[in-house]
Amino acid sequence: DGGADVHGTTLRGQTALMLCAASQAKGAMETLKFLLEAQAQMDAKDELGWTPLLHACRNGQRQTSALLLEKAASLGARAEDGKTAVMLATLDGCDGLVLDLLGHKVHVNEVDRHGYSTLAFACEEGHRSLVKTLLRWHADPSRPSKDKTTPLMLLANRGDTEIGELLLKRKARLNSRNSKGDSALLVSLKARKEDFALWLIDARADVLVVNKAQEDARALADVPELTSVRNQVDMKLRSVHGDGRPSIAERMTEFGYGFDLA
Repeated sequence: DGGADVHGTTLRGQTALMLCAASQAKGAMETLKFLLEAQAQMDAKDELGWTPLLHACRNGQRQTSALLLEKAASLGARAEDGKTAVMLATLDGCDGLVLDLLGHKVHVNEVDRHGYSTLAFACEEGHRSLVKTLLRWHADPSRPSKDKTTPLMLLANRGDTEIGELLLKRKARLNSRNSKGDSALLVSLKARKEDFALWLIDARADVLVVNKAQEDARALADVPELTSVRNQVDMKLRSVHGDGRPSIAERMTEFGYGFDLA
């Protein structure tokens, strides 16, 4: 009579159980147990589609997540943007929690609404140990998003060659192109990641690729901080074509863009 309503929500639709699941405060676990005993809704969703388990995973709450799963929280829950529990735990960089979730047989190659996989998020955030873990669990290193972005392209923005080696060892496609026509090499050059670009060239990335904006590696590397890359590209071009380099128009035709460049 007159007790607090465990089903009440904030303006964003968050319940007490959700707030508690995300909390790192002392005593949060005891409060969580109390709420569960009081029949708080295990799989209620807030306005973003997040359940208590999703809140716990995004905040790296391993013990909380374990308790929620023990009490039969749904591992199939997805946020409105399609993110799963393991994706959110990966974004938080929580290795132990990701391993726990994988042990519950989550599908490692599921994607969110934009087509991004858990491995893609690990690469985007630069979580080396998680990339290793996900690859051991057979994550697809070449799976493209809806705009054809691959994990290697996301990594190119960070410039982490150590993770890049892991992807290539698992047969990641080196020369895939996204919806803009950019390869990982072009992405790395736009991000001014010289070491990563040199590593890609050494791994035999295609230096002739040209994107839909009519940019190629030679043009993107024509800045002071990418001098070493420009020299490498020139050397590769000379070895393939001598002193004559195919024009941008010729290469855009080769890559099937079909643009009228007249």
